[in-house]
Amino acid sequence: MLKSRQGRKIPDGTEFVVVVSVAASGVKGDSVVSRQCQWPVDLREQRIPCVCVQTTHGEVMVHDNCLKVLSRLASQPQARWTSAMVREMEKVLFVEKVGYRKLRGMPQKEKQRGRSSF
Repeated sequence: MLKSRQGRKIPDGTEFVVVVSVAASGVKGDSVVSRQCQWPVDLREQRIPCVCVQTTHGEVMVHDNCLKVLSRLASQPQARWTSAMVREMEKVLFVEKVGYRKLRGMPQKEKQRGRSSF
């Protein structure tokens, strides 16, 4: 976590979501930024949700599918997750290091994060 952000919190009433880019299955992140740095521990502790898109760091803003996801995220409510939802996504992103296809198949009802299937 950045020292300048240490101890700072996103207010409880503020809707916030993290977009995690996954380049491919087994890749640590988007080819530049690791998955852990894209969705850092301080945001996970605040139960900030994350949504995954399949792309690289340099291409996230040029793919129509990614832009559709970003547009929908900006126009829909983004409720905080439960601690269980955060733990499950941590397991999938950081332990299993699955690719985008598995992330797309995750149940939306259980984890408000299958939204990458837009």
